[in-house]
Amino acid sequence: MIAGPIVRFNQIADQIENRETLESIDNKLLGLFRFAIGFSKKSADSQCFGSRSG
Repeated sequence: MIAGPIVRFNQIADQIENRETLESIDNKLLGLFRFAIGFSKKSADSQCFGSRSG
């Protein structure tokens, strides 16, 4: 599930078209770190809520 504000393409088109300037190893590692933290939180929540319903 993806949650967040709904945006139109013209609001983010420049970010998509010019992403070479933003693709650095630091930004990729930051994205991976954020993904791992979010995934861990969702996993922990599902374990917690899953044990309560059963």
